[in-house]
Amino acid sequence: MRPTEEGALGFYWTDLVGVPRDPSHRDGSVSGMFIISGLQIPDPRTGELVTSFRRKGVAVIIESQFQDLTIDSRKIVEFVAVANNFPLDQLVDQENERKTYVSRYGYKL
Repeated sequence: MRPTEEGALGFYWTDLVGVPRDPSHRDGSVSGMFIISGLQIPDPRTGELVTSFRRKGVAVIIESQFQDLTIDSRKIVEFVAVANNFPLDQLVDQENERKTYVSRYGYKL
């Protein structure tokens, strides 16, 4: 994995959700999806470098370690990440499909 000739790696969030478990927002979870673009990844069949992007999902559970609100004692107690690499020419189609799905079903979630 390395930057392309055109420039550095790109990064942007496509979805991000935070859910507090208490009114002080010291306990809860955060999850999201993001894309890293500008990758050069070997094609598994040919070994040639292909301009690609990585779609990654993360989920984090955060818990406060102390009751004292004057001390920021939040700690990540669980972290899960999954990722897949895709050729760059699939990015636009995947994002359009994701946006269609969110607009059609997002309000029901």
